[in-house]
Amino acid sequence: MHPLDIISESPNLFIFKKESNKTNFGGFLFLIYLIIIILIFIYYLINYIEGDKYIVQSFSHFNIRSYDERRKRNENINYNPNITFKLDIREAENILDNNKFKLLFRHNNSLLKRNTTFKERVSNFVLYILYECENSNCNSYNEYKKGFGLYLDLEYDGFYLDHQNKYKPIIKREDNESLIFSEEFLFNYSYSTFLDIQWRNILYTEKKFFTNDYNDSCGYIENYKIKSVGSASPNIHNSKIYKIIGVVQTFNENTFYTEYNRKRISEFDILANILSLISNLYFGARMILKYYSKNFNNYKIIEKLLDHNIKINMQTSGILKEDKVNVDMNNKKDKFNNNIDDNNLIQDINDSEKDDDSLIESNVKLKKFHFYEFFLNNLYCCFKKKIRQKLIHICNKIVYKYAAIDLIIKNQILIENFLKDYKWNDPNLNNIENNDLFIKLKTYL
Repeated sequence: MHPLDIISESPNLFIFKKESNKTNFGGFLFLIYLIIIILIFIYYLINYIEGDKYIVQSFSHFNIRSYDERRKRNENINYNPNITFKLDIREAENILDNNKFKLLFRHNNSLLKRNTTFKERVSNFVLYILYECENSNCNSYNEYKKGFGLYLDLEYDGFYLDHQNKYKPIIKREDNESLIFSEEFLFNYSYSTFLDIQWRNILYTEKKFFTNDYNDSCGYIENYKIKSVGSASPNIHNSKIYKIIGVVQTFNENTFYTEYNRKRISEFDILANILSLISNLYFGARMILKYYSKNFNNYKIIEKLLDHNIKINMQTSGILKEDKVNVDMNNKKDKFNNNIDDNNLIQDINDSEKDDDSLIESNVKLKKFHFYEFFLNNLYCCFKKKIRQKLIHICNKIVYKYAAIDLIIKNQILIENFLKDYKWNDPNLNNIENNDLFIKLKTYL
């Protein structure tokens, strides 16, 4: 399973005995970041309370279907809805009192009463406007013709789309009786008029969690075409003679329809958007701070090395002290042929240790720079003539040289080779468990 682990991170380096070097600029940047987060949260909260609660998408579909697929869609109430219609005929603005004008519904071959409502599927809507003749010549009709022609008033179920309605986005006539669509069509007395009405379906779906999905449909007359032909000969229906004045037919192309998909904007969506934006802002803040801190940290490292006293204390270096004592004693004993008092020898050694315990101090101090100067050093090629930029650049080069992994490994190998050939005066010091921190670690084991 080890090769599959791509999550574990590489070890980190620490700086100044801390995980990271905290800076005033970093604190200021985080404060700005925190304020922006609060403003984002307030903005999304207000927008969620007062704004739209649903996301709506609209699509226009045009799919050529086989005969069987079209037949199945005609049987589907969403693609071929039941609509309540109301029809009447009139002359211009006048009510038509002549009872000889009839409406024949072809689907069941029955006469309809004028100005009455009926419910039928759209694809079955084929209507004839007839005039009842007394004979085959229909002279009474020719004598009656007034004005330009007849008007057919058509009313049907209306609706409106309320995309942000909590319960259902399609508000129909059953919800509000005043929702009625109406059209008027003119039929010429002198010709037989064919009226082709193009019906457009609207399908609405909404995916819901924990409850049934919402599926509904509605429709409207999108377009129509009127064409007139020569006067038709009278026809016989139920032993009566009728002259065809007009034919009304609705075409329901259920392969061409409009679809709406609705999705509720939940609290989790708002939270996800906020977290995503916060994450992007955090990444941006980290990038800004990165170009600042990489130069500032190197500068602080060199400043710490120069401004702090470097103390070489032989008493704290057990290995070197022990070895130095042995070397000095051997040298002095050889020099004086073992005739010198041991007390004087020890005194000389102590004097030597006092000299070694002295402090090596640095009088060099780096000046304080403005925060933007560390940003400018990222474009050192443009500002390399400036003294301060040169100083920051040199600090970077020092750290890059001595903190380079290849140099560290090389020095570690050399030290290891040196230790292999070195004679330890105190074998206990060769065990890392004698280190103070390792001793403290063992107390918790």
